[in-house]
Amino acid sequence: MGRELVYWVEHRGAERLLIVLTEGQIVWDERAGDFDWQRTTALPAVLSGAFPEEPRYTDLRFAADADHLSLRDPRFRGAVADVAAPLHGRAKDDLIGDEVPRPSLIRWARSADSSITAFAGVRATRSCGRRPAAWPSRRPAGAAPPPP
Repeated sequence: MGRELVYWVEHRGAERLLIVLTEGQIVWDERAGDFDWQRTTALPAVLSGAFPEEPRYTDLRFAADADHLSLRDPRFRGAVADVAAPLHGRAKDDLIGDEVPRPSLIRWARSADSSITAFAGVRATRSCGRRPAAWPSRRPAGAAPPPP
């Protein structure tokens, strides 16, 4: 993961990274203008000095303890919209507003779910040091997704 991040930061810029916190801690040190690397456990050290100010990130640690996540849960819906909005080039409020047609809501949720799953996979790879042969699914193969 380190090489991919170095490449991304060098060629696309750190400001375009979407950070989704699924476990561990992210602590910013205002004085140093960087992460507090003694207390930050969720990010690789290759991001040291990559941000001129504290970056925004989406905290999804609460989802690890949830039995069933649904877009009906306002906290989860907001976190998904935080990730989906920049991917779709739209404002978060446009995605979760009442005026959004149901099919659009489902599309952006699936897209954000894929992004979160991909990030979790990267995180798992970093933790394990290797890519698992098959990624586990929360839903049995062929089962319909839960209603939003």
